[in-house]
Amino acid sequence: MTDTESKQIKDHAVLYTAAVSVLAVLTALTTFSISVTAGTVQNVARVAALVLGVLTAFVGFLKFRNERAFKHQQEQEKTSLTEALQAEARRTMLLVNGAMLGTAEQLRELAVADQPTKDELISGLRTSIVCKVCDLVQSYAPRAGYFRVEDLTATRRVMRTGTYTHSRNREDSFTTEFAEGPGQPDLAVWQLIDSGDVFTSNDTKSSVPDTWDTNANRQYRSFVSVAVRADGLAFGMLTANTMETDGFTDSDIGMMKVLAHLLATAEATVLSTGKINKIRNQMDSR
Repeated sequence: MTDTESKQIKDHAVLYTAAVSVLAVLTALTTFSISVTAGTVQNVARVAALVLGVLTAFVGFLKFRNERAFKHQQEQEKTSLTEALQAEARRTMLLVNGAMLGTAEQLRELAVADQPTKDELISGLRTSIVCKVCDLVQSYAPRAGYFRVEDLTATRRVMRTGTYTHSRNREDSFTTEFAEGPGQPDLAVWQLIDSGDVFTSNDTKSSVPDTWDTNANRQYRSFVSVAVRADGLAFGMLTANTMETDGFTDSDIGMMKVLAHLLATAEATVLSTGKINKIRNQMDSR
């Protein structure tokens, strides 16, 4: 049993009320017997009436204390719920007005730019989205990165983060390089970006991909990786990790999926029709 469960106060008002009612009836009967008896029986009745009166008062006190504690607990829960709702509302506002609106504005600018300008703008948008992941997840010390396929037309692709990383309250950095090909570890990342959606683990000691490279020196305990893909074109993966277990909520994962989809849209917008056809031809021959 957890500390929270052991300290949970239950409402025993019905039980205490029933006990007080029974004691009151017994006290009344005992008091009545005092008036119709004499001698030893009367003395016993007097003692019984006294004991019952004390018990009635004690149970009444317990009832009062339980009701007051239960009411206080309800008030605290109401306050906690209100604070949680307010915090979530603030986070939603930050998510919509800060992350999504800002990214949408960058996408709008990217869509109407000429090709040289697009090539310049996309780098800033990648960096911006990675930073937004770190800013919006609810972990104390998150680290985020965008593992980008460096050459989409390569026979054997390679993914690196390069400069597209960001962290908060962390000193470690991404060092892994994902290379495609037979015998290469971390096959799961290629399966993720080519045909998957999201892979997450809130405890890397108990839940990891089947092809996880166990020789890699990974210190984090929770991670989320989301495919950055548009219409079959696999651009890479947006990933984040934390040092603690249970580092990501469903809300965090949902937010990362939205940002990954926006990033994929941006990547596709930058590509010319000729480049897209070349990538598709390479995909067919892979």
